[in-house]
Amino acid sequence: MSATATRASIGPRQPLFHFPTFLMALAALAGHGATVRAACTVLAAQYSIRTSRDPGRATVLIRNGGKEPVHVVRLLLDGTLLPAFGIDEGSPTPKAPADPAKAMAAARVTWARLDPHPIAPGRSACLRIQFRARPAYPFRLDLLGHGTLAARCKVFPVPHPLRITNIACDEGLTVICIHVENASSQPEKLKALELNDKDVTARTWRSAAVLAAHAKELFVLRAPGLRAGDAAAVRVIFDSGRSAVGAVRLLPVFPIVSERGDVCPDLGILETQANWPPSASAEAPAIPRSASAVRIFSCPSHARGDDWGAVAGESLRRGAVMARRAPRVPAYLAVCRSRSDLACPVFAGLADAAFLNPCLPQYSRRGPADPLDAVTRGMALLRDANAPAPCFALVAAHAFGDAKHPLSAAELRRLTYATLACGARGLIYRVAPSRLTPRTTDALRQINEKVRPLRPLFLLAEPMDWASSTNRQVLPRVLLAGRDGLLLFLLNAGDGKGRLTAAGPAQVSVRIPPWLASLRLSPESDRFDGTATVEERRILVKVNRFITAALLVFRVEGARGSGPPGSLPRPEGREAGP
Repeated sequence: MSATATRASIGPRQPLFHFPTFLMALAALAGHGATVRAACTVLAAQYSIRTSRDPGRATVLIRNGGKEPVHVVRLLLDGTLLPAFGIDEGSPTPKAPADPAKAMAAARVTWARLDPHPIAPGRSACLRIQFRARPAYPFRLDLLGHGTLAARCKVFPVPHPLRITNIACDEGLTVICIHVENASSQPEKLKALELNDKDVTARTWRSAAVLAAHAKELFVLRAPGLRAGDAAAVRVIFDSGRSAVGAVRLLPVFPIVSERGDVCPDLGILETQANWPPSASAEAPAIPRSASAVRIFSCPSHARGDDWGAVAGESLRRGAVMARRAPRVPAYLAVCRSRSDLACPVFAGLADAAFLNPCLPQYSRRGPADPLDAVTRGMALLRDANAPAPCFALVAAHAFGDAKHPLSAAELRRLTYATLACGARGLIYRVAPSRLTPRTTDALRQINEKVRPLRPLFLLAEPMDWASSTNRQVLPRVLLAGRDGLLLFLLNAGDGKGRLTAAGPAQVSVRIPPWLASLRLSPESDRFDGTATVEERRILVKVNRFITAALLVFRVEGARGSGPPGSLPRPEGREAGP
């Protein structure tokens, strides 16, 4: 969100005991189902469960159709006025509300945020409410303004089948790539696409005319006039009346930094990051010119004990401060490893990006624990919880399970490539240069020198389930980089015990849609023992012998894929865009 978007949220503008009598009367009317005309229109009211242990999140999109700004001062949940749990500059949740009914209502919710606020005339705002426990029945939400009912809706606690998995922009902020996933058994046909309350359907290219059941498709739109740090609120509307909504801050930054923020040229780390200490009294850090990221909170799940509402409020306050001070630098929040299955869905969505150390034994379901399986599952957990915003990943240059000895060069290469293949949009390295061997130091520098020029592709990348392999030890992973190209990772899955052993032979097949038929293998690709060819509707890779990991880069030939709609051929037999 923009600086103004992150500033205001639901929370009291004055102490509760000064709350005007007429608003209390309005709350009573709302609780008894009285007919009150709302100042705003509810465009979408959805409930989602993003991970297996997610208590659930409500997302409500409301539009102010009036001529005056709408200030929301109170939120009612099933007619009960919630205490100031919300976010007036990130104010924390008050402890022990005096009213038991309010305490009961507050216990159902961890945090809520409304962006932007106040709601300008003709503009929309997104209300997100993170629950502590999954609702057992439909619930009603009432947003109260100064003497008015701003909006009212009922939300059914049934997971919404349509979701935006990724909203990303290129470095020049000329195009926005949006991936929409359909989890239902019914196909959906696009009716309209809105960006920041403007209908941009006419300048939207789409990879298919119909979003098929259990499928994911790409929408690309031109975005002139947007700047780094601006909000991008997207609403994808289908003929069925369903819609998918999502919002991010547009930050075309792919950080490659050390966790401590040091510049390490020997390791290929040329940028810095700022770190905001977790202490409640800690002041905001200075932002160096070379900073490409700022960590606003580390391990929030135990920063204030179990008072996650207070931590959420503090995180939002810090994010608002950073958005004002450094609007073009992404602020990220680190999710603690100890309770990440619970903390990921709760704390995701509180910052520009979420961050996790995925290479830990607890993420692996195999026995013994396998590092590649751990990275795959850990990153999937974070991405599902934080969609459509980006995720950063920690790459620790020491052995699996926090052992003190460094990784080998081959292990470090596989770990970094696996993290990128899972959709990481930033690398945060945990390194102690004095403990690295010369070979590992060289490997890390070579990896970063490889990744840095490919950042324009990684900024748009979305994992796609398009690849298969005839050898289980050669694991292929595909990233679709908008309409610019495709990244194919080949990862050595090891011997089943986490150890790297030689693999091969194998044949890897990647099915590609017809609109990517002009792909060509780029010389930026890693060398490997085998061949790669682009055939009709597929990429075929033959691997003879394989040791660690390889990255094959396929770019669109003859036209830049992120160009305006119509710059690429339309798919045969179906509509590719307006």
